[in-house]
Amino acid sequence: MASKLYAGKGTLIQASADGVSWTKLNQIRKLDHSGSKATMDSGYNFDSPSGYDEVLPVKLEGGDWTGDGLLNPSDPSAIQLNLWLNNFTYLYFKHTYIDGTVDTYNGYVTELKMVTVEPAKINTFSFKFSVTGPITRTAATSSAPTITSLNPSSSHSGNPVEIAGTNFLGVQGAGSVTVNGVTATVKDWSDTDIIILCPATTSGNVVVTNAQANSSAGTHTLTIS
Repeated sequence: MASKLYAGKGTLIQASADGVSWTKLNQIRKLDHSGSKATMDSGYNFDSPSGYDEVLPVKLEGGDWTGDGLLNPSDPSAIQLNLWLNNFTYLYFKHTYIDGTVDTYNGYVTELKMVTVEPAKINTFSFKFSVTGPITRTAATSSAPTITSLNPSSSHSGNPVEIAGTNFLGVQGAGSVTVNGVTATVKDWSDTDIIILCPATTSGNVVVTNAQANSSAGTHTLTIS
């Protein structure tokens, strides 16, 4: 089960030091691509208070990008991000946009500025990232979501339920989950795992609709008592 609850809108930004193990960077509030030839000036990840359903960039090229964010030590991924930034680590970035399109690229952190807002609690930071490698775009898939399991399969109204499966797409965007036709509150969303709060309704089929408006078959029933 996921360790953090997300609002599920906008771009999911992840980073990695090896291109294999990825960390969600909810601390980054803004990335500015104006140092490169991009048709989108900025991209926000979905935890940002100013997040929005942005226009998908048509093309991104290498260059110096800047970013800023809030570094909250209580978030487990903040420790990893702080280590990477302070050591000017060679990083891989992955953006999953609201339609399921994925951009990956890599480069070095070349500049970091940290300002302490509240000692041991929260810092603001800004950085410059030099993109040195090619930017690879993977088009969104058009496959329908598939649910493989519900955990638990029996619950009470307001309790969390984990939905495992495939093709949910990396971010929620316009996606939704219904139980017996009633829309459930989504607390976390990834391509293979969704966490909802059990809605106030009777038992019924669970249906996942992703950001491409593809829906799963109603083959899994959530028992509500």
